[in-house]
Amino acid sequence: MSSILYILYAVQVLSIRILPLPLTSAMPRHSKAHSPADEPVEPDVTPGTPEETNATQPEEDDYKERWQRALADLENLRRRADIERQDTAKYALKSFIEDLLPVIDNFYRATEHVPAELKDSPWVAGMLYIQKNLLDTLESRGVKEIPAKNGDQFDPTHHEGIQTIESDEQPDHSIKVINRGYMLHDRILRPVQVAVYSNQAK
Repeated sequence: MSSILYILYAVQVLSIRILPLPLTSAMPRHSKAHSPADEPVEPDVTPGTPEETNATQPEEDDYKERWQRALADLENLRRRADIERQDTAKYALKSFIEDLLPVIDNFYRATEHVPAELKDSPWVAGMLYIQKNLLDTLESRGVKEIPAKNGDQFDPTHHEGIQTIESDEQPDHSIKVINRGYMLHDRILRPVQVAVYSNQAK
């Protein structure tokens, strides 16, 4: 009897149907569930409204105007610097040439008062050659003589009166050249130094 019960129990156990495991039990042990936080966030590129665009326009115009003004100021500064640099190079020898003017004056005094019997001497010819060489060199550096001759009317822009001569034989305010005047490029290096006649009779 006990044998029969044992056999029936064994059959009952073997006939039990094994149910399939849930899908969750088949997932890998180390896998992670998907989270919305792992998705990339798209930037908000929503354009501004027309009202917002119009509100910032005056500020943009102000920045543009300031930029244009600063650019113009920079260009003017560059031009002034270029002009100053050119003037510095152009008139660099001004002081040196001014120191040479008395030497030139003495050359003229010497050559204009050579005695007649010595005008053909080699010594005078050599001195005249040196004088011409000096004047040619100065001319190549932009120095030129201011035209003036005795009897011209006094011109305050080019003449410097250093003496007054009372005379009824010369026109009033006419001049007698004492020392020649010179210009360096477009600037007066030294005005013509003159004596001015004063004619009381006029």
